[in-house]
Amino acid sequence: VEFYKMAMDFRPAQRTQLTAQLIQYLTEQEETLLVAEILEEAMKSPGNPRLKAAYGQMLAQTLMTITYDQEEAGDRKEALKTITRAQDAMPGNPLLTYRRAWLEWRNGHPEAAITIFESLIEEKNFREFEKDSQLHNLLKQCHFLLSAILVEQGDTAAGQKILESVYEYD
Repeated sequence: VEFYKMAMDFRPAQRTQLTAQLIQYLTEQEETLLVAEILEEAMKSPGNPRLKAAYGQMLAQTLMTITYDQEEAGDRKEALKTITRAQDAMPGNPLLTYRRAWLEWRNGHPEAAITIFESLIEEKNFREFEKDSQLHNLLKQCHFLLSAILVEQGDTAAGQKILESVYEYD
């Protein structure tokens, strides 16, 4: 990593190529934390806006992967911080928003999770994603989890109403 960083400083014209090589190597070594660090640095350096957007997408995916590892290790608070970083790298991504709501709920913040799920459901509708089965299923999962959280909070009627809207559509 230090070698590549020095090479990037020494040969700025080759920074993109060196960054790609380093990311590939670290990915193969399953060093996701280092991959995220390199991508965050790459996004800060001057360069092509399209390339920065690609780095942002890669960073968001890498950080989301890290949240699963953190949650599995029992570090849910850190996972919540990490998903926030992922959302900063790729704002407006529904999958990251879903993951954020899930982590809020798992961290004992059901009200925050409810707010996030409701805003995602309000923003997106089933018909909008009929041709994209992955997003369509994600939206269903939002409804199901929101319903479960509401029932868990004692609002069975609201939870039932959400499920009925899903079943009415599908």
